[in-house]
Amino acid sequence: MPTLAVCDDDSSCLEQIATLARSFFDTQDSTACIDVYPDAESLLASGKRYDLYLLDILMPGRSGIELAKEIRLSDRDCVLIYLTTSDEYALYAYQVGALQYLLKPVRETDFQETMEKALRLLIREEPPRMAVPTPRGTIQVNLLQTAYIEHYEKTLYFHMRDGNVVRTSTASLTLHEIAPQVLSCPDFIPQGRAYLINMDCVRLFSADIITMEDGANIPVARRTYRETKDRYMDFLLKKGGS
Repeated sequence: MPTLAVCDDDSSCLEQIATLARSFFDTQDSTACIDVYPDAESLLASGKRYDLYLLDILMPGRSGIELAKEIRLSDRDCVLIYLTTSDEYALYAYQVGALQYLLKPVRETDFQETMEKALRLLIREEPPRMAVPTPRGTIQVNLLQTAYIEHYEKTLYFHMRDGNVVRTSTASLTLHEIAPQVLSCPDFIPQGRAYLINMDCVRLFSADIITMEDGANIPVARRTYRETKDRYMDFLLKKGGS
């Protein structure tokens, strides 16, 4: 059963969105757990995690954008939908990986279309995850949303596709220790002694460097160059045929 949190300081909008959500799941012959919150602080204080968040952007105290950033620190896979009175905040919404933003007053047809997208994301196959100890505590990292993993000075850096970087607690994990789990995901290949890279996030593969989507240049290990290139070309062929 999907879990939803609706957060809006406008009580009438809060009730409208909760009602629309209940109606949507009724049409899907399904049920959902729906909780409502009048502000960001009460949502965070609940300590609950949800599959889907419907957040107002402009709220007293912590804004919906700030709230989303806080949520993303421990959950990179939940679905975020924004509620706003102006499309001028669209860019900020997408910077935190929001699925959609809905203009108020929210039309039922727009809401249903957006919820259908969200539901497709929620019922997709569970992505491979890894428990990563960080200075803030252990978080679950979605490997499919990880562009590459870097080992530097006894610390691992998980460079995420959305631009965020998850840093492990110093010396808590080594690349050698996590390699079996990461490489069980077929999109990943090792590169030298310091990197595990997601081939789906490679922008350019040359004889000297591998350029990632975020612009990072990773040196090509010469002794494994041919094997790495063959695997990457095979990956591209399979991806093109899928």
